[in-house]
Amino acid sequence: MIPRQTLILMSILAFTMLASQAIAQDIKQSPGKVYTSISAAMKNPESVVGLDLSHSSVSDLEKTLPQFINLEYLNLSDAHLTRVPNAIVKLTKLRYLDLSGNDIKYLPEDLVFVKTLEELRLDRDLKLDTEQALKIAAKLPRLTALSLRGDSLSTLPESILEMPQLRRLNIGDNPLTELPAKFAMLKTLEELYLDREVKLNFKQAFKVLGQMKNLRILHIEDNRLKVLPNDLSKISSLEELFVARNSLVKVDLDLRRMNKLNYVELFENPIKRESLDYLERTGLRFGF
Repeated sequence: MIPRQTLILMSILAFTMLASQAIAQDIKQSPGKVYTSISAAMKNPESVVGLDLSHSSVSDLEKTLPQFINLEYLNLSDAHLTRVPNAIVKLTKLRYLDLSGNDIKYLPEDLVFVKTLEELRLDRDLKLDTEQALKIAAKLPRLTALSLRGDSLSTLPESILEMPQLRRLNIGDNPLTELPAKFAMLKTLEELYLDREVKLNFKQAFKVLGQMKNLRILHIEDNRLKVLPNDLSKISSLEELFVARNSLVKVDLDLRRMNKLNYVELFENPIKRESLDYLERTGLRFGF
C-alpha cells in the first residue's frame, strides 16, 4: 500500500505535469498557497489558491469550500465522493477541477456557472453519466482541457463535439474502436491522447485526424503497434509524436507531407538500426 504522503506528492507532481501550463505557472507565481489539508487551509482561507484533497476522505465540503474565495485549483480525485459538492459552483475563480476516481454519477447542473473553469478531469469515473457530464462541460465557455481517461468508453458521446474550444483532450485507456467522422469538428484541438487504445482502428482514426489543421501533439503510446499506418502522414499539422512502448521495428513517415514534425518519441520499441540512421539523416529529433 502506498503511503498517503507519497500519493499526495505524486498527485501534486501530476498536477504540474498535466494541468495546463498557464494554470501551473499562475499558481506557482501566486502569493497564495496550495494546501493538502482542509484544517490547515481553514486557518487563512483567503490565501488559498490551491487545494489538493486527493486520496483522502473529506466531509463538510458544502460548508468549507465557499470560504476559499480565491481558489483556482481543486483536486478531489480518489476522495471517495458519491456526489459532487454543490458548493463548487460558488468558487468564482476556479480554473482547474479534478474529480477523477470517484463514484459520482452526475455533474451538478449549476457547474455551468463556474465560468472561469479551464480544465476538467473526469478520469476513472466508472459510474459517471458521461453524456450528461459532457453536456454540462460544453456550456463552460473557457474550458480548453478535458480528460476522460479510463472511463470504459466504447464510443465517444456526441456531446463532446459541442466543445469546439477544446485545445487538449485525453481519451486514452478506453475501449474505443473508432473515432466518429465528426470528431474533426474539434477544429481548435492541439493535443490528443490516444494511448492504451488497443482496440482502436488507427487507420480509420488517422484519416479523421488528417482533417484537423491545428493538431500539433499526438500520443499513441502503449498500443501494441507493429507498424505506423500510412494514413498517419495525413496529419500534416503534427509537430510532436509520441509512440513509446509499442512494437515498432521501423518508422515509415512521409516527412515531405509532415514537414512540421520536429520530434518523435520512440522509447521501448525494437527499432532497427537502419531506421534510426534514416531518422538521424533527416535531422528529425527523436527519443529512443
